[in-house]
Amino acid sequence: MEQIPNRSETAMNQVIHREGAALIQESILKRLPISKTHGRNRQKKHAKTSQPFQVVASHLAVEIKPKARFRYLVFPNKGLGNKNKNPQEFMEYGVADATPAIVEKLNQAIDRIINE
Repeated sequence: MEQIPNRSETAMNQVIHREGAALIQESILKRLPISKTHGRNRQKKHAKTSQPFQVVASHLAVEIKPKARFRYLVFPNKGLGNKNKNPQEFMEYGVADATPAIVEKLNQAIDRIINE
């Protein structure tokens, strides 16, 4: 990376912001709970099926956070409030699940640049 700093940073940013963000969102959505009422799914639009996250890109990083309408997701994630006794940490586990795939894509992008 020292030999090709500008190109490597650009390639890494592209992977993180595009593919990485998509992989993270997908992994979080897999773990996202669907609320239930009396053991049945509630008859409402769920965050899991509503693209609840927004991506905030920065240099060599990406932040995935709930859109304003879905900010309540912090309560089950952290185990806050009367109805959420145990933290589910779906955000953290989703990022951890996506990390190996993102690292592999970063390695591939850097290898392409080196081999050019």
